[in-house]
Amino acid sequence: MWNQVKEADFSCNGIIDAYDLMFVASRLEGGVRDPKDEVSGMISFTADKTQIKKGDTVTISVNAHDLVNVYALNFELLLDSTKLSSAVCPDNVCTADSPFEAGEFTEGMLDYSKSGETTVDGNDYVRFYGAFSFVGDSGPLQGDGVIATIELKALQDIDDIGMILNDVQVISSGGTIADATWKEDGGEEEPGTKPGEGENPGTGEEETPKPGDDGDTGIQAQQGTLLALFAAAGAAGMIIWRRKAHQ
Repeated sequence: MWNQVKEADFSCNGIIDAYDLMFVASRLEGGVRDPKDEVSGMISFTADKTQIKKGDTVTISVNAHDLVNVYALNFELLLDSTKLSSAVCPDNVCTADSPFEAGEFTEGMLDYSKSGETTVDGNDYVRFYGAFSFVGDSGPLQGDGVIATIELKALQDIDDIGMILNDVQVISSGGTIADATWKEDGGEEEPGTKPGEGENPGTGEEETPKPGDDGDTGIQAQQGTLLALFAAAGAAGMIIWRRKAHQ
């Protein structure tokens, strides 16, 4: 299954992410007329509660800060599955529908977010992978706003949610990728790089196993569907259909 993903994995990182969505979506509906290369910004994750009791509903907000020319974005959020479970995805698995509620800031964007369960170093996690992209000449995101929220149920009393974050990135319509990890000091972002360039270029081979490679439920199952999406003959129609379904 993972070898098949490479046929549609334009960013050469072993998964279908926001760059792959952007690569196709930016060419639809007449395409982006004035592609932008510059892109920057930060993304933070905040919970509406700090002291959580068993049975509580917890809302995590995904927040955008100082975005510049963001056409697409992605992030991975891992949460301890003994502490929290999705309030909207049966058995923590959402593959047909997004586990997130899009905010007004991202209204109208294509949402290919998924969720599942995974095991990393013997620990069990709920895995949420967020992937959002504009289509055609729409966008980009500028400034601050709420990207999305996710509803969770507490399975026990919790003092520390313990979010694990990976792949927090923003992408321009010209294909530039920038790290969007939140920096407490508000420091400047490192320059964005295109796949295959920079200090850690994509090679098409995973050198370090990523969370979800083993014991993943739901995430692998959606890869075949996404592969069909990115087949040249059906890419345009499927993305337009998915976009209308979310409007």
